[in-house]
Amino acid sequence: TTLFRSEFLASSGYCDFIHLEIPIPRGSESGEQREVLSALKSAITQFQHGQYEEVLSRCRKVLETLKQGGFGGHTPQDIHQFIKSKADSNDLNARAAAVRAAVHMFLSAGAGHGGNTSDEFTRPDANFALAVTAALYYVSPHRLRVGA
Repeated sequence: TTLFRSEFLASSGYCDFIHLEIPIPRGSESGEQREVLSALKSAITQFQHGQYEEVLSRCRKVLETLKQGGFGGHTPQDIHQFIKSKADSNDLNARAAAVRAAVHMFLSAGAGHGGNTSDEFTRPDANFALAVTAALYYVSPHRLRVGA
């Protein structure tokens, strides 16, 4: 039904759709991973019901759980302090711009951009890049415009 809906909306001139698959680990998850997966599935359900503030809350819970699990703990101190100092004062437009800048930083790393990293981009990295870039493109007309 999703494909039909997107084809129908695209053919009617409403908009174009990009379908991406985001693989979610299955099987021998730890209790923490089950908690993250449960919150993520709940966020998807909330989205489908138009409960967008709850989606943000569930996604925030996922990110907090990931951070507590040791993921995302390598943020440079100056960037972490900047984000922490602005967290309560910035509106959603400024926050979206900060996300765009962080994604740009992620995409600019590596040998092709003079980076000093031995990391190579992998399929999960490319999947992340596509998903977040598409999402930023979608939100840009009302969150990332100059003067918005």
